[in-house]
Amino acid sequence: MAEPTEGDGQRSGSRGSMERPKIHARISAIVIAIGVVLMIAKIYTDSEPGGIPILLVLLGLGWYFVARLRIRSHHKNPHDAA
Repeated sequence: MAEPTEGDGQRSGSRGSMERPKIHARISAIVIAIGVVLMIAKIYTDSEPGGIPILLVLLGLGWYFVARLRIRSHHKNPHDAA
């Protein structure tokens, strides 16, 4: 059997639920970065931005702001006030 670590118990559940929005914020930032890189490459080659890179940037921005709102709401209203 695995021995319990310092982070086990009730607190790990709250930390796990807090990590999820942070992961979403990081992934959305990666999507934005990929969209920007593709847009720059598309502008360099074709002199126009293209639809897919713009879509990636817009979706990434929306996803990022939703994740930030979830992080902020979690800080203001913690679920486990024990």
